[in-house]
Amino acid sequence: MEQLSAGGGGENAVEYFFKQERIRSKDALEIIWYHAANRRAQMKEALESDAHMIEADVIFGSQSPIMAHPPETDSDNTLQNWLNEVMQSDKGIKLDFKSGSEMSLILNGTSTSW
Repeated sequence: MEQLSAGGGGENAVEYFFKQERIRSKDALEIIWYHAANRRAQMKEALESDAHMIEADVIFGSQSPIMAHPPETDSDNTLQNWLNEVMQSDKGIKLDFKSGSEMSLILNGTSTSW
């Protein structure tokens, strides 16, 4: 079985942040979440915050995956832009795909540019 490297999802968030000395104990209650970091301003606020984890919502827009929570249907932030920005930080991420039928389209396109 292949071992994943640190930062690659091979360990859970509690272990990761404990090893990084960002939490004092192996208690998940110490992890701070920033929810609904969909729009660029919210994403920037989340990145500048003390949050350990950033949660955002993904829907398929008119031509590409965007960051929005239904009933919203538009956003100033694409999934590609969101990932490019957030992956440069030391934050953990949780993406909430709002439509299972569209999730495969989104994931199959992650290696291409939208």
